[in-house]
Amino acid sequence: MRFLFELTWREAREAAHGGAMVLMPCGSVEQHGPHLPAKTDSCIVETVARAAAENLTGTEEVLVAPTLIYGASDHHRDFFAMSVSEKTYIDAVFDLCAGLQKAGFEKAFLLNGHGGNTAPLKVVCALARSKLPGLLLGTSDYWALAAEGMRRARNSAPGGAAHAGEFETSLMMFLDQGSVRQESIVSNLPDLPPELTLDLVDGGPITTSAGWETLSREGHLGDAEKATPDQGKELYQVSVAAVTEALRVFLKFDTSSR
Repeated sequence: MRFLFELTWREAREAAHGGAMVLMPCGSVEQHGPHLPAKTDSCIVETVARAAAENLTGTEEVLVAPTLIYGASDHHRDFFAMSVSEKTYIDAVFDLCAGLQKAGFEKAFLLNGHGGNTAPLKVVCALARSKLPGLLLGTSDYWALAAEGMRRARNSAPGGAAHAGEFETSLMMFLDQGSVRQESIVSNLPDLPPELTLDLVDGGPITTSAGWETLSREGHLGDAEKATPDQGKELYQVSVAAVTEALRVFLKFDTSSR
């Protein structure tokens, strides 16, 4: 595994022509309640992406791009967020992918770690179909890939693993325990209908435009009090395993023979 920004332009072109795939972690800088740092999403997705890339061996190389730490986080601005609009985010990620295509890369994967980026990244993939011929682009949230394993690890009911809830708190306890404000950990479980429940893996099917400030006084949602470092280790391991397998499948995907 190599980091894309450590290569010279000639080395990058050589890797592209050799069939290397680019993996770009996509995070955010935004509030995560009273107990987690603003770097949470970026920290988790970058660590998972690098570990998954390390796991991949074979003839095709995975180059890890710099983490895109700024995301579409306008819904957190009432608390704190260094955010761009959804339109700006789509344009920026698309332009970055266009640069990869121009350099000769034929595959890239956008691994997401922030819920607000999910829809914009899917739009980027849709645009790439017609506007970036020759570049096969994929995207997914790490928690969507690891959903089955995460469900086995959870201690809370649906709604307990939303924003800075059980899962993200456990992951940060394992990955960077010193950044977790232990004394400020408190759960926030608003009484929502099942259809509207927010949760990384067991949320309801309805998406609304409700402002984040209407759901939480402190900016977080979920049962953070159920988080533990041991659970964080398990969540990290299942996430790395699931992302590794997804990247392996994507690397093998060949549209030319279909």
